[in-house]
Amino acid sequence: MLNNLFNKENNATEDKQFFFEGKEIERSVKTRINQSFFRDAILSSYNFKYCLTGIDIPALLIANHIVPWSKDPKNRLNPKNGLCLNNLHDQAFDRGYITFDNQLRLVLSRHIVKSKEKYIQKYFKELEGKSLRLPDRALHLMNNLSNIIIRIYFYMNNKLYAIYKNGFFKGNERGSSTSDAIKKYVIALLFEDFLTDKKFISQYSAKIAIKGTHYKREYRKIHYNNILFIQ
Repeated sequence: MLNNLFNKENNATEDKQFFFEGKEIERSVKTRINQSFFRDAILSSYNFKYCLTGIDIPALLIANHIVPWSKDPKNRLNPKNGLCLNNLHDQAFDRGYITFDNQLRLVLSRHIVKSKEKYIQKYFKELEGKSLRLPDRALHLMNNLSNIIIRIYFYMNNKLYAIYKNGFFKGNERGSSTSDAIKKYVIALLFEDFLTDKKFISQYSAKIAIKGTHYKREYRKIHYNNILFIQ
């Protein structure tokens, strides 16, 4: 009996050692070729400083793709398609929690704006409206301004995003195609709390046909001077 108990204790100890020790396995993963070139080009163009706060610790800086890697293969390594962000804001930008308006000022999503968390206040709200620092060669970014991606409004509203993602919008502007209408305007639901900055809102309604049905709603169009909206 004592022998059995001793063996059980030994087995339990071995199990714990195995659990805390950890193991390694080999996996096949996809790697982005020449990503280091893109990073070096972006950080160099911004003098190795975060474009909002000026943080200059390279280990904390990220070369962010303005147009996502998956959306535009031809410009994956184009230095004009990059922003120098920190780790936190890189993730926030990619997920639509922050973006920049056509005057290069930081815009926050409604989820960030409504949050009362003190760290959100410190690391996001205190930067709202702050202009990003342009590279020494201003044209580096300005030539690509039309590709700055504003993702907040669709991404943060599941209902509207689902409609957008499935391609249900049909443009009905005079003299413009569906694609042109989508490129020129961000279409938002008529919820006051859905709109984060009324200064950029041009309020006029447009009837948008949804999924080929006769059901139509009134929407506001938010004009961002031809800034693309891609998700």
